[in-house]
Amino acid sequence: GNKAPPFVSRLDSSSPLAPAAVHPPVSTGCKHLCSKLQMAALNAAASFDASAVAKAQDETLAEAERLNVLPAPEKTPFEHKYAARKLLQERCQVLEAALPGAGTTTPWVRALLGECEAALGDIGYDVEEPHAADPCYARALAALAPGAEALDD
Repeated sequence: GNKAPPFVSRLDSSSPLAPAAVHPPVSTGCKHLCSKLQMAALNAAASFDASAVAKAQDETLAEAERLNVLPAPEKTPFEHKYAARKLLQERCQVLEAALPGAGTTTPWVRALLGECEAALGDIGYDVEEPHAADPCYARALAALAPGAEALDD
């Protein structure tokens, strides 16, 4: 899984990014994962618990994958993929909000963001929406390899 860099210590166990303290279990679905109150608390947070960020990332990606592979109802074939997309979009919002306070862990948080954006791109193609997938892949590239999008083959 995604482990916090070794130089990152637990700064604040009450962090809005802490899944056990703030977020309900991921299995309850995305509608409760990142409420507006949690986002407001996150924006006000000056520090965060990197191990909680890594744990929440692992849980979010696992839940998105679980939803992504569920059998599709015939009448709503992309229902579960849409739920996975919403979960990942909310995770991206949390990670983007964490960037200003990430300090020395900024590259690591950007990598987590890139991981979510790439998964969103995959879902975009799965639900036959390449127009939605391509920007996700571009954001993933920008997060994972800053400056790479400017390179010409």
